[in-house]
Amino acid sequence: ETYKLRIYLNTDLSNCNEGDNLVFKLDYSNITEDINGSQFVSGSPESGNTNVGIDIVATKLVFETNMPPSSNVGVNTNFNVTVHAVDDNGNIDLDANHTVTLALNSGGGTLSSASGLTQNLSSGTYAWTDVQYSISGTFEIEAQNGLLTNALTGIIDTEFGSFKFTIKTDNPGVTNSTSFRLYVFTAGYTFNYDVDWEDDGIWDDFGITTSTTDHDYGVAGTYTIAIRGTFPNIYFNTSNDYLKVLSVEQWGDIAWESFTRAFYGCSNLVINATDAPDLTNAGDMSYIFTGCSSITTGNFGAWDISNITGTTRAFQGCTNFNEDISGWDFSSVQMSPYMFKDCSSFDQDLSGWDFSSIIFSSSLIEFVQNSGLSVTNYDNLIIGWYNQRASMPLNLDLGSAAPGGVFDLHYCVAQPERAALIAAPYNWTFMGDTYDCSTLPIDLVKFDAFAEDSQVKLEWTTASELNSDYFIIERSFSTDGDFEPIGFVDAAGNSNIKIDYTFIDKYPQDINYYRLKQVDFNGEFTYYGPVFIDKSMNTNNFSLNIYPNPAQDILHVNNSENILTISIYSIDGRFIKNCAVGEKIDISDLEMGSYIIKATDEKMNQTTKYFIKQ
Repeated sequence: ETYKLRIYLNTDLSNCNEGDNLVFKLDYSNITEDINGSQFVSGSPESGNTNVGIDIVATKLVFETNMPPSSNVGVNTNFNVTVHAVDDNGNIDLDANHTVTLALNSGGGTLSSASGLTQNLSSGTYAWTDVQYSISGTFEIEAQNGLLTNALTGIIDTEFGSFKFTIKTDNPGVTNSTSFRLYVFTAGYTFNYDVDWEDDGIWDDFGITTSTTDHDYGVAGTYTIAIRGTFPNIYFNTSNDYLKVLSVEQWGDIAWESFTRAFYGCSNLVINATDAPDLTNAGDMSYIFTGCSSITTGNFGAWDISNITGTTRAFQGCTNFNEDISGWDFSSVQMSPYMFKDCSSFDQDLSGWDFSSIIFSSSLIEFVQNSGLSVTNYDNLIIGWYNQRASMPLNLDLGSAAPGGVFDLHYCVAQPERAALIAAPYNWTFMGDTYDCSTLPIDLVKFDAFAEDSQVKLEWTTASELNSDYFIIERSFSTDGDFEPIGFVDAAGNSNIKIDYTFIDKYPQDINYYRLKQVDFNGEFTYYGPVFIDKSMNTNNFSLNIYPNPAQDILHVNNSENILTISIYSIDGRFIKNCAVGEKIDISDLEMGSYIIKATDEKMNQTTKYFIKQ
């Protein structure tokens, strides 16, 4: 920039004497940076009334120093990037509102930003706080704009991907109030790691191979510790300075070989890390978070536990833990007793977990005892176990000691599956849970299918609804085929009166099975059905009246003289038994729960009704 500055005489010449010094003044005090390209008046009477204007015109982009950092960038961890539009002398052009895009100039990973890699400058600047890089290694970022010279960051190093956690030295522990003890389990493992005790980028100790390392900070406080290198486990195990551990900030690239008892008893621990640990070779994570009552979240859904074989007591006593881990690959786990025992807040759907590697009858003792599983999610778990029963142990004991391995849990629609698992040949032990359908979102009193010319008409009736959002109608063409959605009907939400619903299937085949998927406002769902219709044989369903409903031992049928067969099914369509045809149907041998009664008349017409056994 070229500035025109005014130099003027600051001496009263009327009072000057020979030999006096003349004083001059340099007027620059009213020259400021460009503000939206405006002109301004200097305000100095000595400089006259001439406007002094400064106009900065950007020619290039630059990155602000240390934003982004040159090292210690964690994989998939937010870091800051700030870009300025400047002139050739480095002055920021406050008028610049150019579009700037961050792009990867080198590196094999993926650069991302939740807010977007393309942004508009504001007053010549844009600051990202959420840029991430997907893999370890080195990379380089380019700030791009079609009108200005692009900027390069230089090489950013993520080679070390350190493990970071915070501690508070004056919490209770075996060391004094200004110190911390790092303890690892060395038997059978090889260690060779470095420590940065304050996570300031200055590595303090190198090549540590021993089990115990103490550090005195000199001043009590909260510190973040960074670890890199060969560090196969950490082992607090309710000993040493476990109560001084506050949080995990980053899992990094550490190749863990075991998580057994890693944070056992660390009741102050929270997980702030947004990345996931490398568990490829970890094998066992039993007792990893036992008693960690402060853990709530921690991106656990991103963990890959596909090679983990043991999860005994992994989350026992984590009273505030309720992360969605429904997507975990559980297929290698052989032992998992007490995994969610006393996790009073935990309520997730585990029905998709693969339990096929469970090998002992004791492998799931008290697996979810005293957890927070809702009726829906406990039902889902039981049904998931039932569907995998052929690959799970016989005589599986979920806990027979008082108060019971599934103490204080409640089931409803899974009652038939639970009963089947208890019966031979499976002989599972359920103790402490109770039947409870009081929380079912709807009371379904009818679900029928009728052939109408080339179409099928579905009708269902609810006696009451609670937080019911909508119904999805699903269809299958065989008893063992997959159900696919074919329609959607809004539900009533909340209702205490009978409501009739109708749906027309315009494109059925001859053989059709239908079921309802009722979805709550919170996303939870319950299946009802299926009902069956053979269009090649059935032209009309007939009326079937049953009472009382709910019933205890006897269910009355009003027109039994026209009925050829009567069968009872579970609410999800599993066959239970055939019944003797008559005005009275003996249901005394059924456990409490919801059921479907299916009747066929002499013309092979079929109809179904729902009833509840009390």
